[in-house]
Amino acid sequence: NWTGRCFRARVRRIMTNLLPFAFLAILCVFFPVYKQETSLTNKNWKKTTKGEWIIKFYSDKCGACVQFQKEWLKFREKVEELGFSVRLGEVNVDKEMELAIRFFVTSLPTLIWSDQGKFYVYTAGRSHSDLLEFAELGAKGKATEIPWFRAPDSYGVRGLVSFLSVILKFQRFYQTFIEK
Repeated sequence: NWTGRCFRARVRRIMTNLLPFAFLAILCVFFPVYKQETSLTNKNWKKTTKGEWIIKFYSDKCGACVQFQKEWLKFREKVEELGFSVRLGEVNVDKEMELAIRFFVTSLPTLIWSDQGKFYVYTAGRSHSDLLEFAELGAKGKATEIPWFRAPDSYGVRGLVSFLSVILKFQRFYQTFIEK
């Protein structure tokens, strides 16, 4: 039957043209492209214990943080451009106070290097070139290791964070009670 052969040929041609797109769609489903930068919260911070991360603690109300943001953006662009394996995370301490307590953040902006569950506080310069060198070399020389008893996932820190989060919840409740 002539119409049947034409129809099958047309379907075959369409399928041949669509095959690369179907393959690409399957790749996107099974191998999604992740965003280099991640907003970290008290619920998802544990993913920083796997792989290499640079975590930035900041506040929108902090003048030094606002100034540092320009350098951070240049640094982020270069990390993506050069294809570094390090992932970038950000913590807004105004919204995630418990996470700032967990990492013992005492000044802003603070940068922490995480490498397979070991954490280091970055202590060198704040220019994007200094940060690129840090991302390339890791924690060697430009960071001090956080001791095991102050590690964010240690038992003592978990207890401290639990206690302080109850106090923070009470404070928020009290503030909303006073405002009404």
